Amino acid sequence: MSFLPADPLNCEIIALSLGLQREISRHDGPVGPAIGAQQVMPKPEHGHLFGPQNPLPWVPDIVGSAFSLENNGVLIVGSSYNGFIEGYSQRSLRLSDYLAVRNLIQAGHEDPAHPSVAAACTKFAADFEAQVIAPDRATYYGTIFDRLLRDVPASRVCLTDLCKASYVRRNELGKPGCRDDYGGDNLILSNLTDWSRYLTAKASDGDPVPLPYHWLWKRVQNCSFIIPLGVLAQYGVCKIFKAMLPGATIESRQRPKIVPRNLIASPPYDWDSPYENHISATRWHANDDWLILSDGTISKKWFMLPVYHPCARSSTDPDFSKSRSVLLEMENVWNYQAQLWKGRVNTD
Repeated sequence: MSFLPADPLNCEIIALSLGLQREISRHDGPVGPAIGAQQVMPKPEHGHLFGPQNPLPWVPDIVGSAFSLENNGVLIVGSSYNGFIEGYSQRSLRLSDYLAVRNLIQAGHEDPAHPSVAAACTKFAADFEAQVIAPDRATYYGTIFDRLLRDVPASRVCLTDLCKASYVRRNELGKPGCRDDYGGDNLILSNLTDWSRYLTAKASDGDPVPLPYHWLWKRVQNCSFIIPLGVLAQYGVCKIFKAMLPGATIESRQRPKIVPRNLIASPPYDWDSPYENHISATRWHANDDWLILSDGTISKKWFMLPVYHPCARSSTDPDFSKSRSVLLEMENVWNYQAQLWKGRVNTD
């Protein structure tokens, strides 16, 4: 697939995540928490390799080589990465490779501009694609690329998550050789306040806006279409969008307009239940509809189509055929309206 080995934002994510994770874990013991980032939850035999004060880095985005505003980039947003470390999850990135990535970052003094950090990012991208993405044809990545985005070149796509860490529950009853930690939106919703710490982590320079908000917002600036996977991701995109653009509008395309009120009214850095008056993905399929996010002017808009999470096994859209149909219509309308916005279509 056509993914960038290292872009500047990914170098920032992978380098600065170490300091953010150390701060989040400052009160944890050497084995880490029972629920939290897998990157700080070592098994006893690995306690000398990584842990709360020597974490593994968070996960950088998967960025297509042609992902840009000019190419009508498609931003796929999940809620949180699941586990993927060898010996800890069914999906398996070799721990030795992950440690080598961390060591390169440390050799570069956790400076996003250091060549060693770019090398770390390049290594992680190659290892993650070969060991995690390529073997996963049936659950997450394969479902996204082969079903949901069947008609969209992978080069135009960026995959990201609100939470860059692998938020999981430690499985003390795992199989021999694999602890088999587990995550998912149900775990997050049961621990929303704890999970939100990973989204509201701030840099040490005094900026009041959390770094993960900045990271998502930078990706949004380079896309035309946003596809949240599940209710929690939909909630998070809208929440961060409103935090970064307080005067922004979010409403459905079709009339009567639907405005996700609960996504807009809550304080920008307080995360509460996304299920109050939430809008089901089925609603968009049934009405050939989607959300339109705007900066308050006609000059900047995004089309957002919430879909079911690939792991939800939805009975109403099991192969994403309905989502693909709406996505195609969404792109056709975007292309037509883009001409209108630029004054290239005669509307008489």
